[in-house]
Amino acid sequence: MSDYNIDGYLVHPLLRRDVASSDLSTLGSDDHALVRFPHVVPGDYLLRISIRERNNVTRDVGIVPVLIDGAESATLHVPTGGTSTATIEINTESSIKGRYEGPILPDVDQTLAVYLWEADTYLDTGGDQGSIRSATVNLGEGRDFDIPLFLDRDLIVSWALLSQSRTATPPLWYGGEVAMNATRVRPTDQSEEIVLQGSLIAFDLTVPDAPGKHDGYFELHDESGALASSWRSQEGDGRTTIVFGNLQPKTYFLHYRKQPSSNLHEQWYGTGRTLDMSEATPIDVTSPGSFERFPWTPYVGGSISGTVTLETGEIAGDYWVVYLIGDSDALENGTRTNLDGEFTLVGFEAGSYRVGVARRGTSQITWYPGTTDSDEAEFIQLDDYRQIEGLHIQLVPLGARQGQAP
Repeated sequence: MSDYNIDGYLVHPLLRRDVASSDLSTLGSDDHALVRFPHVVPGDYLLRISIRERNNVTRDVGIVPVLIDGAESATLHVPTGGTSTATIEINTESSIKGRYEGPILPDVDQTLAVYLWEADTYLDTGGDQGSIRSATVNLGEGRDFDIPLFLDRDLIVSWALLSQSRTATPPLWYGGEVAMNATRVRPTDQSEEIVLQGSLIAFDLTVPDAPGKHDGYFELHDESGALASSWRSQEGDGRTTIVFGNLQPKTYFLHYRKQPSSNLHEQWYGTGRTLDMSEATPIDVTSPGSFERFPWTPYVGGSISGTVTLETGEIAGDYWVVYLIGDSDALENGTRTNLDGEFTLVGFEAGSYRVGVARRGTSQITWYPGTTDSDEAEFIQLDDYRQIEGLHIQLVPLGARQGQAP
């Protein structure tokens, strides 16, 4: 232990807050170290130890049981007017070892993230405290993990399978569906390696050939409708495989949630254009470690494209194009015109829309076909997700109510 600094803290057993820190924190010798707490209010306390390298990198930290006359105790009792002495065990050779034996995709970058938690602290605080340390493994290079620890106490292990920064999936717990039922492990008593198995679902996405982007979120929901996992899609990255890892055996449904610039509309994975979860195709994960892969071509939404010119006939580049949905008065931001005054609004649900252009530096909007009054704007019908082209809007002069339609 001579390469480490050791600090001690007394912790309130109910509040889980530090109430005292050691006034003497020694650099460990080869076989022992001393922490001392003077002037302590009588009572029962938990003991938290922090072990740091000389460069202040924390190697282990947590609440540990103490040995009093050879017997293990969760708390240290401080009597009135007396002194308490206890021993803690530190083992520099201990660690948490394990292996991921679930499926992976060789053509997709995937990382295993393993998180260690103090069991009692995590459960007593509802997950707000108890984090010890974590480790990551690039599954393209190996499947084993070995996390060194020094302090001997009950731990629980959570883990997640990540695909770059795209995936948002709640971690799984080793040995249980929730933290309360997770299997407890100890670094100094690990007779067998931890084996992690999670199911994986992949979708091979065929991107429709249509104007606009396809940014958005592909989301897995369970039968209750609760979100189980999500995958963030980015335009132009060349990725057409959507991956959901570390899934529990359940029935899932895939939903696409669009971003404003997406040319896809909100929809579910199913037969044909599926708009409701009740009509979506279920995806069954029947056992840990299973792997399912499906093709999917999502449907594009309706679109409206056209050009914008000033009242003088000049090109109106970099102007905001906005719209209203049906009879709603809630203004929706759409897109900006390019340098040629062209615009394309994409990803519309079936319905009717009014399209307008906001004049710079004012609150005036010119609505198609050429009015500043949204009640007089033309309703553009996008039944059956039509793709409408050739719309032209010429800005009404500032302060005028009605302009001449071009």
